[in-house]
Amino acid sequence: MLIALFLGVMILFGGSGDTLFGQPWLDRGTTLVKGAVKDEARRKLALQADSLVRRDLKELNKHVEKTGKQFEKLVRNYQSTPEEFDDLFSSALATRKRHVNALLDDREAMLKHIRLDEWQIIVAGLRQTGK
Repeated sequence: MLIALFLGVMILFGGSGDTLFGQPWLDRGTTLVKGAVKDEARRKLALQADSLVRRDLKELNKHVEKTGKQFEKLVRNYQSTPEEFDDLFSSALATRKRHVNALLDDREAMLKHIRLDEWQIIVAGLRQTGK
């Protein structure tokens, strides 16, 4: 289940290689929401949820960076034990699960104010980001 949630966030918000998770959203999401949602009241509510998505993506990226540094430190330390790796992975997965759940909640809150046709415009714009 955790892997499915993690992959879902990666598919929706990006994140692979040297890029940050959600970089397309962080780069263009707010602009795309503003352009796609024409109704002012719904747009305002969608943008409030967008700010939560942005906040939680940034927190996830900080966690990934911190975990990566901790992992590198363990790898470089000749005396690191398997238990230290297990503890790091266990902690990292638990924290990432919380971040993924928060992002899914944020997305759900945003979609309450975005119609299907508007969401399709937003997603198409996100896909163009990488091209």
